[in-house]
Amino acid sequence: MLVMKFGGTSVGSGERILHVSRIVLAHRDQQPVVVTSAMSGVTDALLELARSAALGDAAACENQLAALINRHEDAARDISPEADWTKLNQRLEVLSAMAADALAKRDGSTAASDALVSWGERLAAPLVAGALGALGQSALAWDDPIIATDEHAAPLTEATRSLAEKTLALAGGGLLVAPGFIARMPDGRITTLGRGGSDYSATLLAAALRADACWIYTDVDGLLSADPRIVERARILPVVSPQTAGRLSYSGAKVLHPLSVAPVARQGIPMRVRNTFRPDHPGTLITAHSRAQRGASQAVTGRRGLAAIALIGDGLPETPHMFRRMYQAMTRAGIESVLSAYPGAGYDPQVFVNAAQAAAALEQLAREYASERAQGQISSISIQQGLALCTLIGEELGIAALAQAQQALAAEAVMPLAQTLGPSALSFVLYERDLERAIRSIHREVIEPTWHEPAVTVSCGSVGHAPDDEEPERRFAASHS
Repeated sequence: MLVMKFGGTSVGSGERILHVSRIVLAHRDQQPVVVTSAMSGVTDALLELARSAALGDAAACENQLAALINRHEDAARDISPEADWTKLNQRLEVLSAMAADALAKRDGSTAASDALVSWGERLAAPLVAGALGALGQSALAWDDPIIATDEHAAPLTEATRSLAEKTLALAGGGLLVAPGFIARMPDGRITTLGRGGSDYSATLLAAALRADACWIYTDVDGLLSADPRIVERARILPVVSPQTAGRLSYSGAKVLHPLSVAPVARQGIPMRVRNTFRPDHPGTLITAHSRAQRGASQAVTGRRGLAAIALIGDGLPETPHMFRRMYQAMTRAGIESVLSAYPGAGYDPQVFVNAAQAAAALEQLAREYASERAQGQISSISIQQGLALCTLIGEELGIAALAQAQQALAAEAVMPLAQTLGPSALSFVLYERDLERAIRSIHREVIEPTWHEPAVTVSCGSVGHAPDDEEPERRFAASHS
């Protein structure tokens, strides 16, 4: 079985949905299960609809809903004017009724917003199934969530497996087209898995169905050594480990959802990132059983929009459990700590968070350390905005990579405000204004020289042969690799 996920740009119009359907049919003998995102721009449009409903703006709701309906009806006509679009029309009627209800109640709750936003994927599924039908392949458009979560929207493995197996059985001899991005809580409420969540739902589904491979189709050829908008010489990474792919996503690369690799990696299911618009390109294979390059610097990426929160005061060394309490206070408020710096016990503690959460972090820390502030141990809590993270990623990076990266930054007169060092990632906190220069310099001075050096490889199989663990993915990808 092959799980194939297509992103919003891939299904952005009727013509593109037909193109996606032809790609799926080219792999019909591999039992494909299709996971679709919403049409490009539709999620944002639904969020605007939810906001207008919460504000009671009837005119805006009417215009936004009409635009959404027209967008999907136009796509259906482009796919096949003669096809039976009854299911799509029924779903559009349900969306209209839900929008009217949210408007009447002025419901601005997260639950109401998630319920409306879920319709992006739930409307895309019948369009993709309809396109497959127009090309002669029966397909079941399943527009209810298949991913099960707990009350905190954390995926539940066994419940998802049960739902996935039952849904797949309903497809009979046809293909299953499932919505990405959305999930269902135990009480039946629909929730979402965050931006890029269709990737995550696809890999959760692949793991639940014990698929042989999971391919993520997007609008780029795969994972790259750097953002090509910053580094023109950036190259596609043909093979990376799940750890490298995850670090790339977390550190700023936008190709994959940061959590998407974990579900398939746990089960040893190979994953591939491919380009919908260049389907013959092999893309990037993500597998734990690859011939990983030891000591090679593979990619450099940047993450913008960070802020530093620091405690200041002469009495910091007297503050018990200071750093642990910082983390606990932010965790209770659901604030993500991107990076931390604690040079010496009791001195200069700071954490780096998304700038959008900086005010909330400051409030939480002020509450946590109210007693120490009243006693004068902590004089203030500061926020420094306009920061970014620059990360060099590789496999088993050595001291040479660190020295090269530091020299590359020094050559651009970029002084890191903080850094963390690990065997597979070197991260530097910089001012945002310096980020692009830092990325270009590190790519030029650290990564590009490795392209001219013979790679030291660790093979998991016989010389000249792919490891046995790669065989399931090889069977699918051999004609394209």
